[in-house]
Amino acid sequence: PDDEIYEVGDFIGHGAFGEVWIAKEKISGRIVAAKVLSSESTEDPTLTATLLNEFRTASRIRHPNVVSVLYGGSIDHVGPYMLMEYLPDGNLGEFLNAQRKATTQIGIQGALEMMIDVAQGVKAVNESLIHRDIKPANVLRQGDRLKIADFGLSKFVDQKTRTNTFKGIQHLHYMAPEVWESQTNSAKIDVYSVGLLFFEILTLQHPLLKCVADASNPNHWRKAHLFIKPPDVRSQRADVPSGVSQVLARMVSK
Repeated sequence: PDDEIYEVGDFIGHGAFGEVWIAKEKISGRIVAAKVLSSESTEDPTLTATLLNEFRTASRIRHPNVVSVLYGGSIDHVGPYMLMEYLPDGNLGEFLNAQRKATTQIGIQGALEMMIDVAQGVKAVNESLIHRDIKPANVLRQGDRLKIADFGLSKFVDQKTRTNTFKGIQHLHYMAPEVWESQTNSAKIDVYSVGLLFFEILTLQHPLLKCVADASNPNHWRKAHLFIKPPDVRSQRADVPSGVSQVLARMVSK
């Protein structure tokens, strides 16, 4: 962003097709997250268009459980960029990894509250868009509140999916059967991914991981998502209410 207005600070991490940095508005002192294309990607017109599309699509959504996009544009010496609210508490993936490391399950009430946050955020997104990249790393934390982030792969409901737009192994863990088969977008794509994420919140385990011989092999994940039925969540956590287990089973059904 314009160095006359913002002072760029520490690198935060990678989003879909871009890098995210902390930036401070010099006059107000407000801290924001600035997303830009990586230096090697700025010459790629496809990636430039993708980031600008993310700004246009994400800026339409205003909801307590969706990360707010504040501003976007393009500057000669930077390229396209996007300013978002800065959430310093990390993402859901980091939180779940810490819980796994400590072998500490999330209490049922806390888990349900997290699931409701995610559901409300995705519902707001699905009013106009299909996110297509729901995973723990794309759910950011603001205290006890969860917010959906990273719209780099979003599409409108009537557009076709393309599996080759999914870059990186992590996406394979949550890719819905419709995406593997390049079917027309619908909210069911996100419902499936959210169902897998809910299973992880409740059990700290991906329900299909044990069925995948090689987690780095896309073909193994394709087979799992298309043909292998996830277990009943209560087989791994008996205190999950039966109604919740029934909802999860519907969300991840083929």
